[in-house]
Amino acid sequence: MPLRSIALILFVAAFLGCSSSEVAENEAPTAGTGGGGAAGGAPVLDGTSGQGGGAAPQAGTGSVVAGGEGGVAGQAASELPDAQADELVDAEVPDSGPSPADLANADRETLFACGAPEPCAATATGMIENLYSYPPAADFECLFTALAERKPGLYRHQTSHSFSNGSWQVAHTLLVREDGTALYTRVGGGSYGGVPEEPVLIEGSAAAVRCALKPASYFEGCLAALETTETEYDQVVATNAWSCVFGGSITIMPPSMPWLESCEDASPLACE
Repeated sequence: MPLRSIALILFVAAFLGCSSSEVAENEAPTAGTGGGGAAGGAPVLDGTSGQGGGAAPQAGTGSVVAGGEGGVAGQAASELPDAQADELVDAEVPDSGPSPADLANADRETLFACGAPEPCAATATGMIENLYSYPPAADFECLFTALAERKPGLYRHQTSHSFSNGSWQVAHTLLVREDGTALYTRVGGGSYGGVPEEPVLIEGSAAAVRCALKPASYFEGCLAALETTETEYDQVVATNAWSCVFGGSITIMPPSMPWLESCEDASPLACE
């Protein structure tokens, strides 16, 4: 073979060998791009967070290129706890509905709006520093006589207690109906304690109930007990008299009146 041909063949072979090396080096995988969990960047179809792409060897040099940054899914993985916390903070708090005080106030306003007559003047009794005096029987004569007779109408009564570090007041409203049953609401409250701590609130409200009145003999006995305490003292009679007008033993919680029995929920009220 002529020397010129041999030289040409050697030149072409050398040229092709150089180009092949450059192509192989240029096409070697560079640093892995962030992916959905697999090194090198293969995406995960279910969208779960994965690790960033791993480092890839650079062909032809033996050196290692720094690993690529994590993709969007990989970055979100580290932020997931904060995102969940934000969702909890931003979540809408279910409405728990009106409070007992709101219900009681609305029911009491309904009783007044019904326009029932008031057979008797409003009554009241209370304590100061756990001490009390019996009200005159005349103040309760109309009330207890009317309740004994089941006289229809609206009746108002207030109880209260004032003491060194607080007080409470309760408005009792009673609507006796034509059938002899009664609708009752209790609205009030107060607080005790205070500086340096926050005062403790006393709950005194309750939504309306529908009840039966105590027997006529109960109210007749209440009036008789009040009349007796004006002239003589008897422990049993005095205790009964105080229970009739105040609602029970001395307590920091505003009591309901003991004029009713067999009560059931009747809130929200509506005029009949």
